[in-house]
Amino acid sequence: MTDEQYYVSYGCSFIAGPASFRTAWALQMIPAIILFFLLMVLPESPRWLASKGRWEEAHSVVANVNAKGQLQDPLVLAELSEVKEAVRIAEESYSISFFSLFGRHMFRRTFIGMSAQMWQQLVLLHAMK
Repeated sequence: MTDEQYYVSYGCSFIAGPASFRTAWALQMIPAIILFFLLMVLPESPRWLASKGRWEEAHSVVANVNAKGQLQDPLVLAELSEVKEAVRIAEESYSISFFSLFGRHMFRRTFIGMSAQMWQQLVLLHAMK
């Protein structure tokens, strides 16, 4: 729990009845509402732009965010190559389905991953008792 959450919870503890709960929820909604309206002015994600084939716009967004608009900055070029790689991987993974996790070559890995998650949850449940 962060300091702000602690102070809000502590302050709301002095309010009697269900109003304390409602006040805490209302205070948490304020940043969410501000973020909702500020999203209208944020630029699109470079990865989204690249996935739509708008590479020049993606390049300029990365440059504006990382290098004050300098398109040939090494950091910009490195991040743009990471975006290209991510888009390529995403395009290749469209053919992969959920059921491929249970295929002949992936069943063992899927079983190990599911077992590890199951045992982690069971240990946590046992520790809480």
